Amino acid sequence: MRIKTSKYILEVDYEKTKEYYTNAQQYECECIYCKNYIAAASGLPKETKEFLEILGIDYMKIALVSKLYADENKVSYDCYCRIAGWIMSNHAVEKRTQDNRVYYVRVVEEIAEMGIFFHDDRNIFYDCHDFPDPCFEMNFKVFLPWKLEKREELQ
Repeated sequence: MRIKTSKYILEVDYEKTKEYYTNAQQYECECIYCKNYIAAASGLPKETKEFLEILGIDYMKIALVSKLYADENKVSYDCYCRIAGWIMSNHAVEKRTQDNRVYYVRVVEEIAEMGIFFHDDRNIFYDCHDFPDPCFEMNFKVFLPWKLEKREELQ
């Protein structure tokens, strides 16, 4: 299935992605922020849930959740997940360092109330050896309310 956004053209294998997430375990981590993600994720905006579903992603089974920012009322999360398929086109900008090495600036766009980008670098922070090839990653940022009763840390 081809998905076009304002900055990307994606070829998504919905069936393989959906099958992977159907069989995957729910995201588990013992840190207070990840526990809050699990408690609050059902409150993701409807548009966010619908966009993740179009891609075949279960938002309770994503590969990695990381806290970016937190205050007393909300937490900004950085979330990573894999998608079966490939990126056909993106608007990444090629840059060069002073010693002439090439790097790319990834383009973030707002989709379904998420800051989002796609890339085909395999993330070194988590393992998904059983994910079907070819595949690419999606990184999205969301704000969720603080849901847990006890707030043990604030960083």
